[in-house]
Amino acid sequence: AGSGTLSNIYVLTTNVTGAGYVGGVVGNGTMTVTNVHKVGTVTGAGAQVGGAFGYMSGTLSNLDSVGDVTVTGSNYSVGGLIGDAGSSSITTASATGAVAAASSYQVGGLVGVIGGTTMTGLSASGGNVSGTYRVGGLVGYVTGTGTITTASASGNVIGTADTVGGLVGYFNSGTITSATTSGDVSGTSSVGGLVGYQYGGSTINTSSSSGRVTGSSNHVGGLIGYVYTGHVTISGSTAAGDIQGTTRVGGLVGYFDNTYSLTIKNSAAQGLVTGTNTSGQVGGLLGAIYGYAYIYGSNYSGAGVSSLGPNVGGLLGEASWDTTIYNSYVNSPG
Repeated sequence: AGSGTLSNIYVLTTNVTGAGYVGGVVGNGTMTVTNVHKVGTVTGAGAQVGGAFGYMSGTLSNLDSVGDVTVTGSNYSVGGLIGDAGSSSITTASATGAVAAASSYQVGGLVGVIGGTTMTGLSASGGNVSGTYRVGGLVGYVTGTGTITTASASGNVIGTADTVGGLVGYFNSGTITSATTSGDVSGTSSVGGLVGYQYGGSTINTSSSSGRVTGSSNHVGGLIGYVYTGHVTISGSTAAGDIQGTTRVGGLVGYFDNTYSLTIKNSAAQGLVTGTNTSGQVGGLLGAIYGYAYIYGSNYSGAGVSSLGPNVGGLLGEASWDTTIYNSYVNSPG
């Protein structure tokens, strides 16, 4: 793939079909891209498939793609706008349409996979997003330290495996600010209304999820399904939809692992929280934590918290290390 500049491009009607590296505008490139608009469908039978670009790495701004993206077979890196965005920075970008890649991984409503970077002013709407794992309403997989600011995703997100999120399926580390999701999210484990699997330290600010979140296994949360390692802060954020999984289920966070600290401040969960098996660890805000929890100025105000197992609480199911909770409450009329 070469380098260069792409600007002021209008593709009014297109129907592109190929194997790998397929895009409605460019299949494979490393470029500075500005003011590109595309309407039409894209179909691929390989990896790196996107509504506008199959692979594109560079400084990207003012982009939109309208039209469904479909990938057949067991592939990877599929997005409504870009399949694989390399190490791009992206400003003001949108995708409208379904992303159907039921047998592929790293699938996103806007971008399939992207490295550590800055993304601002993003949206994905107009259709459902389907894949296997690392599936997100906006981005399937953020591989490095990412910053996502002012973003939205509205379609249902359907994964047949783990790491499924309403915004990002697998988020390595970084900051998410002013993000909203409204579609239902489903997968097996590590399923979240915003982020399915959070690998390292992160901050989530003033963000919300309003759809139903369902996991057929464990680690299911209204905002984050599973946090593997690193310090995490959730501030001024809410989850309004019903949450269901087997065990380690929480209105905001399903499970926090590996002895780091989780801070939840000025945040709320408002949906029914349900654990369906006898292992328990279910909470209105946090299912279980193997680390240090600090919860303040936060509340659970949903219809109820239930499980067939032990360690079930209106705010927190089980805490294995030091925990501090203050200025918080439960208001669950049932």
